[in-house]
Amino acid sequence: MEIFEEDLLFARAGAEIPAQSLPALSLDSHLIKRSESTFFMRAGSGALSGFGILKGDILVVDRALDAADGAIVVAYTKKGFIARKYSINGGQIELVSGNPDFKTLKVCDVSKLRIFGVVTAVARQIVSI
Repeated sequence: MEIFEEDLLFARAGAEIPAQSLPALSLDSHLIKRSESTFFMRAGSGALSGFGILKGDILVVDRALDAADGAIVVAYTKKGFIARKYSINGGQIELVSGNPDFKTLKVCDVSKLRIFGVVTAVARQIVSI
């Protein structure tokens, strides 16, 4: 587990730290490796809830990465954009949901499969502000 200097500041018991003295923290520097190929999108359903991704979460998607077995990907289908787990099962590609309310999509014609990118991170807002 990587420990950031910022974490050490908060680890000191009883430390009173004025907000203006805290080091700047950029999520971009931690979550984005290739800014020219990365985009954000919001999860539009609960299809990935079994994988810890909830409806409304912000997905960090890198278009430069190739889909690999087990990766969460953003694909384009007849119904539009979807995010699913990319799985190779017995030589067949499947787009698997992590929620039994959503069907697994078996890819019959690989030439029609359009993978737009691989999800590399997820951001979730806890409190509405």
